[in-house]
Amino acid sequence: MTLDIHHLINLSMDNFEEIRSCVLNQGIINTHAHHLTDAEAKGMNLSRLFERSYVSWCGVPTPTSAVEVDKWLGKVGNRSYFVSLSRSLQQLYSMKEALSGAVWDEYNRRVIKAHENSRWHLEIMQNICAYEAVVQDSFWDPGNNNGYPELFKPAFRINFFLWGYNRQSIDHNGNNAQIAYNQNIEDIQSYIDFMWSTIKAKKEEGFSF
Repeated sequence: MTLDIHHLINLSMDNFEEIRSCVLNQGIINTHAHHLTDAEAKGMNLSRLFERSYVSWCGVPTPTSAVEVDKWLGKVGNRSYFVSLSRSLQQLYSMKEALSGAVWDEYNRRVIKAHENSRWHLEIMQNICAYEAVVQDSFWDPGNNNGYPELFKPAFRINFFLWGYNRQSIDHNGNNAQIAYNQNIEDIQSYIDFMWSTIKAKKEEGFSF
């Protein structure tokens, strides 16, 4: 039996649609997030949104008005952090035009308006992203589930153990294991035992690492 090229194309498209439909109907689990709290989402605007994102890692001050935007875009516009976030914002807030100085104010207006709903940041994750669960890495408070255990499944970040050799040292997030757990340990074996028992307890509680 021989198959012509048109038949092969049609067969391939049928398979693609079947696979696509199957994928779209699967539950989604976000395996790593640093989702901020309700308090952080309150009063959100466009500048603050970018400041709270990885775009800020580019080291370029986020614009606070439309006149600064195009210069800022010249420095961050080709960075992957910006590209993925800006495309998401364009779709999320139903903007026909990509972000620029000319439409900055309209983007900003829509972001502010949406966040008047205090649950908007959660609705994005649950209804638009369709996440069934989110593995939450609260680096500012290791093990925190943001008050929504039905959605956020906390990871227990262990960075601060590497900075717990005394009570004066802190990791890059400002955390220290001894301070967090009210310890005053001075010998290495006791500290190892403290780490082991703490991590074991968190694991038994269902935390991810």
